[in-house]
Amino acid sequence: MSANDPKDLSAAGNSETGGGGAETPAQKLARLKDELGQAEAQNEQLGREAAALKGTITELTKDVAELTKAVAEIDQRTKAWEKAAQALNKQKGEEEKYYKLKRPMLEATVPDKDFVIREKKKGEDAVEAIRQRVMTLRQQEAAQTQQLAAAAANAEGSQKRYDAEINLAQRNDAWLKDIAALHVEAEKEDAKNNVSRMFFLILEMEDVFKKLDIPGVEEFTRRVNEAQTAAATAAAAEQTAKDALARTQSDLKDAQKELSAAAADRRKKTLEAIPADGAAATVPS
Repeated sequence: MSANDPKDLSAAGNSETGGGGAETPAQKLARLKDELGQAEAQNEQLGREAAALKGTITELTKDVAELTKAVAEIDQRTKAWEKAAQALNKQKGEEEKYYKLKRPMLEATVPDKDFVIREKKKGEDAVEAIRQRVMTLRQQEAAQTQQLAAAAANAEGSQKRYDAEINLAQRNDAWLKDIAALHVEAEKEDAKNNVSRMFFLILEMEDVFKKLDIPGVEEFTRRVNEAQTAAATAAAAEQTAKDALARTQSDLKDAQKELSAAAADRRKKTLEAIPADGAAATVPS
């Protein structure tokens, strides 16, 4: 400490005013250790706060970068839209002018206005019918996907039950080996007069005894046959679900192609269904 250190001055002041005499080296050491401990604790706390802030800064930096990119893209799109909207509205106005001029003229000129309207509606209805079929098939596909998942889970569980039944002898053998090992360990503890440990091992034997499953031959045969039948039935149900889903997916693919073609050809087919009027029905200019 320097002669001008506030801590020393404070200590000196306390000594002068308190009348307790100068601070001894041992007292100074204790005080400095206490101050060191406080400084280390503060430093540790600041380190934890710095680590937390570092993580926050990393996340904020990432968020700022992403939002900066998004804001720049939005600004770019907005400017592009402002320009595009002017062109779009100009073109829209020109086409509306043509439409508003020709519509009343055609209303008065078309030989069979209702026929044209019906043909237009017929074409739209045909496309809509295919669209509805596509929607139905999509819903059916989703439902059948869930059904297949359930059937697959059931098939897997049934097969595991069948495997457990046909491997019953091996499972019982493993459990009996465990019981025999516990028997040996219990005898060792008995020899050492460790009755508490021996009691624990006997309780463990009791748990394993409960797992033993040794049916008679007739019962075993019945269980195996039932498990095999259940596994075969579940496997067949899974295959049926797979086939149904595959058919629906194929139908959906075909329907989507049909919808795309119908939507693209609707106007052309409707025009072809409307007979040409000839020169007598020329639209006024």
